[in-house]
Amino acid sequence: MSQDVNDHMDPEIRPIPFPHMIHIGDGPTDVPCFTFMHKNGGEAIAVYNPDDPARAGFKKCYQLSAHADRVKHIAPAD
Repeated sequence: MSQDVNDHMDPEIRPIPFPHMIHIGDGPTDVPCFTFMHKNGGEAIAVYNPDDPARAGFKKCYQLSAHADRVKHIAPAD
């Protein structure tokens, strides 16, 4: 393969443009992807554990949505 997966690819030659992409993430390691998707026109969905009595995951998802403007959608994982 002559192209590395991490090489830059111009938008006009991308097989799938960012505005047609959705990233679903469930933890802190997904935050950079949420930011990247948001900046490039994609969608980001943060999911949380609905069975957590402390609601820590929900609180973090809400913070990413309402205050940090990194995701537009949050949902319970199933």
